[in-house]
Amino acid sequence: MPQKTSPTSPPSCPIPSDAVWLTTEQLAASLQLSVRTVKRRLQDGTIPSRLIGRRRRVHRSYLDQQA
Repeated sequence: MPQKTSPTSPPSCPIPSDAVWLTTEQLAASLQLSVRTVKRRLQDGTIPSRLIGRRRRVHRSYLDQQA
């Protein structure tokens, strides 16, 4: 049976040290926000992102600025 995660707790998603573009899940885990909150902030432009292929990615420098 698959394990369910609550929508308020981000999944554990380690960031490889060589990653330049972060996934929504990686960013949520690093900022300790839910994936849903990160997606809302991506949509309203609060978090700058790029569309790479069909996926939204956030540059690692954004995470470094938040720390």
